[in-house]
Amino acid sequence: MSEREIRCYSGEVRAETHDSEPSRIIGYGSVFDSRSELIFGSFREIIRPGAFDEVLNDDVRALFNHDPNFILGRRSAGTLALTVDERGLRYDITAPET
Repeated sequence: MSEREIRCYSGEVRAETHDSEPSRIIGYGSVFDSRSELIFGSFREIIRPGAFDEVLNDDVRALFNHDPNFILGRRSAGTLALTVDERGLRYDITAPET
């Protein structure tokens, strides 16, 4: 069994609302080639381009505060789009009507 680690960074998140369309939440889940804050007081992490290539087609869920009880979007439901560009891993969530 593999261990999963959750890391956070503060980045820009944007909410877009257009007349009759659902609201969207857009931002970057990870930014490439940027040093992280100090982790466990001993090292820093850098995410390289290509790090997400193998998971882009998985059934990824976008969660509020990493809590599986609060799903904001999901690839299989068509409410989460993930793309990789020169900056990093970009998400575009069609926000739930809550």
